[in-house]
Amino acid sequence: MRTPGSRRLAAALLAGALLIGSLLAGSLVACASRPASSEAPADTPRPVPRVEERAAAGDVEAQLEMAARHLEGSGVARDPAEAARWYQLAAEQGSADAQYALGVMAEHGEGVERDDHAAAGWFLRAAEQGHAAAQTNLGLKYLEGRGVPADAAEARAWLRRAAVQGRAEAQFALGQMVGRGAGGPADPVQSALWIERAAEQGLAIAQTTLAAMHLRGQGVPRNSARAAFWLTRAAEQGVPEAQADLGLLYDVGEGVEQDHERSALWTRRAAEQGVASAQARLGLAHLEGLGVARDPAAAARWLRLAADEGLADAQTNLGLLYVQGRGVDRDLAEGARWTRLAAEQGFPTAQRRLGTMLEYGRGVEADDVGAFVWYSLGAARGDGPAGERRDALAPRLTPAQREEAEARIRAWLERHPG
Repeated sequence: MRTPGSRRLAAALLAGALLIGSLLAGSLVACASRPASSEAPADTPRPVPRVEERAAAGDVEAQLEMAARHLEGSGVARDPAEAARWYQLAAEQGSADAQYALGVMAEHGEGVERDDHAAAGWFLRAAEQGHAAAQTNLGLKYLEGRGVPADAAEARAWLRRAAVQGRAEAQFALGQMVGRGAGGPADPVQSALWIERAAEQGLAIAQTTLAAMHLRGQGVPRNSARAAFWLTRAAEQGVPEAQADLGLLYDVGEGVEQDHERSALWTRRAAEQGVASAQARLGLAHLEGLGVARDPAAAARWLRLAADEGLADAQTNLGLLYVQGRGVDRDLAEGARWTRLAAEQGFPTAQRRLGTMLEYGRGVEADDVGAFVWYSLGAARGDGPAGERRDALAPRLTPAQREEAEARIRAWLERHPG
């Protein structure tokens, strides 16, 4: 049983890419907390007392250097509060770098009390001076409504200012907003152009999203080869979702020449980073010997990891391994347990298999009514053999059993709408 195709993965990637605020916030902190230091080369640090004297005398560059030293613990004890004090002095003299750094520190509660409102105020002061990173963070704050009222139009305006300066994070966020029509008209083509600019600068989430757009033909021509190109760029940066999707493209030969060994290589990298769909596909590769050694025990281990994450097809396949005794000790009850977990999620193959287990008492107590229920549910979700088995079982049910089965079917459907 195969995992969902690349188009479904593309949709999932696009959905995840919309969570730009939380994704970008973390990526901005590292560079934000280290604004421009003094002109002294990094490999020949200036004696700290001389820098401190200049900083105390009001030299902005020296104040920035003292702040950076206290943040990094370079030549002095690491002391975020002291770093904030020096940044404050530089910020009050109009240093956009210092204002931005104070915004980041206030946003994360480092060296100062955490305060989204104060952070937004510092970002605004730096942004008004044209500081691209501050414009980006301010735009995201307006988008999320943190420290300022939520305002998509204002967010889009600030992100555009940063984007035209070449800030990759802003280009990506702006592309997402333009694509959704948040804060202004929707324009799929412009959305793709902004995201591509960010991707060309190496922003991995933009590369992954652009690949998904090429797979779907959203704002760009549908082009699996370009999707593979961008997924490769992101995968090489270690993005697990890109690695998983690239592995799938190699598996099915979409956009690249089919290559099961390359598929297994990228799938394994994603699986080792905890991507459940990759773990499930790597398990199947070990079962079939596609690109890796045939190894049922390894297959069971990978499928178990994915099944523990709630992946229904992995639970279904793991259940089958327990029934067959492949890679694990044969255990019909354990097989039925995993199959039921997948069936309860609405996975039609699992629903049919659970019906069979109930009909013949394999790993569970025989129950014709239960079997009819699961066959019916599987058939309703498009599993043809489930419908055939339901119809074959139906004559054996009494009117009372049939009524009970129909009531259980209705109850299950009410609990699982859609």
